[in-house]
Amino acid sequence: MGIVGFGRIGQVVCRKALAFGFEILACDPFVPAETATKLGGKMVDMPTLLKESDFVTLHSPLIPETRNMIGAAELAS
Repeated sequence: MGIVGFGRIGQVVCRKALAFGFEILACDPFVPAETATKLGGKMVDMPTLLKESDFVTLHSPLIPETRNMIGAAELAS
């Protein structure tokens, strides 16, 4: 499972997904990679997350920098 936005909510989703046996990839430029590692996931860049994830969850605020972050081109990868 890929988690885009690994703040408080993304981390809760991570814990729940791990309980179901998911492998976690996370992408968040504001959260240190160690945070994902401590929770049992792996921090990667967005192209890697989209390419390697069967499921993707979005937990980012809608701000100008995140608007259109994922579109048809990204989902096609």
